[in-house]
Amino acid sequence: MSWFIDYQKAFDSIDHTDMFDALRKSGINENYICILEDIYTDAIAKIHIDDVSKKVRIERGVRQGDTLSPKIFTAALEEVLKKSNLERKGISIDGEILTDLRFADDVALTTTSVKDMEDQLNSLCKESIHVGLQMHKGKTQFMTNFETKETITIANHQIKKVHNYKYLGQTLRMDTNTAEEILIRVKAGWRCFGMHKELLTDKNIPLSLRRRVYDQCVLITMTYGAETWSTTKEMEQKLVTAQRAMERKMLHLSLRERVRHTEIRKVTQVKDILQKIKETKWRWAGHLSRTDDNRWTKRLTEWQPRTGKRRRGRQKRRWRDDITTFMSTTAWASAARNRRRWKMLEEGFTQQWVKQPDEYPGNSFAAQNGQAFTTHDADHDDYGNNCAVEFKGGWWYGSCHKANLNGLYLNGPYSSYADGIAYVSWKGLQYSLAVTEMKVRPAAP
Repeated sequence: MSWFIDYQKAFDSIDHTDMFDALRKSGINENYICILEDIYTDAIAKIHIDDVSKKVRIERGVRQGDTLSPKIFTAALEEVLKKSNLERKGISIDGEILTDLRFADDVALTTTSVKDMEDQLNSLCKESIHVGLQMHKGKTQFMTNFETKETITIANHQIKKVHNYKYLGQTLRMDTNTAEEILIRVKAGWRCFGMHKELLTDKNIPLSLRRRVYDQCVLITMTYGAETWSTTKEMEQKLVTAQRAMERKMLHLSLRERVRHTEIRKVTQVKDILQKIKETKWRWAGHLSRTDDNRWTKRLTEWQPRTGKRRRGRQKRRWRDDITTFMSTTAWASAARNRRRWKMLEEGFTQQWVKQPDEYPGNSFAAQNGQAFTTHDADHDDYGNNCAVEFKGGWWYGSCHKANLNGLYLNGPYSSYADGIAYVSWKGLQYSLAVTEMKVRPAAP
């Protein structure tokens, strides 16, 4: 079960004395602490409305807008959590206890029972009051992944149990269903589109500029947190439908005009939303696999719980399923540690969700433009090894390829790595084409 804590005016309430004590216990150089004490000591404020008020002494809180303020607050909150003795009441992750997750003043506690959670919370509430922090009883809530009628009370106030909670801008649920979060993202995308509607639908503004606004504002809003999603075809279709409707509005087209979405995409050339989602997921998976600092993010991704079992019948989609299917192995994390190879696989992974018309397979030749032809005995590529040897062909390799039309004839999907007759922008790196035909003409004089 998880508990989400909301502090009332946290950055404005922390006591200065406790704040500096926490910095000293964290091992911060005393000279720096003295400088901060000089800044905060005898600080005053004046309030301007109709007239200037008397001087008001500031004895609590960190300075607004100061880049050091979040770090100072984090050090003080760290000390509060240490004094709360949470170490023994969390979730065991491969032998180590996970008690809490924190981002500035957004705190989430984890435990296995309601009784432990109540003990945790009362202890934390007591220590928080000592440094001037007050929990907001109405906004502090909890979720469980099991049925229970037990209640939690703090300072004679019963805490509300919820089925979902918005944490760091993303809606969390215990059942891992992201459908609700995707609907929220679609609504947020439409709000963003409405805010920029005059620009996005103005025919007098070049479409290239409108495309940039859409990709950098609307698309980013719709795909916030998408690297953590596990999607189904139904969810993906909702996102695609929303994007196509926005493209029609940009071109002032209605459904009655019966213009195919592939023709509209050729004009707008906005980035496909599913491609964007899978691209961020692929990059996040690679980044996560290459981290070596034992952070919880990586450990929880790789964690296999020793208790419980998956239900009978068709299983729910897990976050890693897309990657495991594409890589044809559960050991994808080891492959992701090779940054160059992982980057080469990215386009093949994302192109699975990009629906190109049959007559337009995309351009996978651009990356090979200007390259010399490489064979087994003549290595002219930019790769560390010989691409012709590694990918079983002769081609205008760079480092290495997005098209390999002289590769092995494997006739359809295959499990080896990019050594078939591959054309990334159409079928990806794990599909060998049955027939290809390439026509060459002389360059213009």
